[in-house]
Amino acid sequence: MNARFGAIVIEKKYVRDDLKKNLPVLYNFLVVHNIVSAVLPILEEGQKIHITFDKSLPRSRITEFNHYVEEKASYLSFERGNNLPVDLP
Repeated sequence: MNARFGAIVIEKKYVRDDLKKNLPVLYNFLVVHNIVSAVLPILEEGQKIHITFDKSLPRSRITEFNHYVEEKASYLSFERGNNLPVDLP
């Protein structure tokens, strides 16, 4: 199965003030939590999730993001009783 997602749009007036001040946390939740939560139930054995997230970010931020994806996918997979192998660059 191949899947592509295009955009996540939010109305900033509905975002909590603390998240507006901490955009990496907001982006992690919007992108990772929502996408991983939607994709995990339909993944079949051997399939992988590949997320590309704003390559203009500094390497340290990309590393943090990748770690968050791994942790979130592992947690959600465990919560659902699956063993999802996480393989990120």
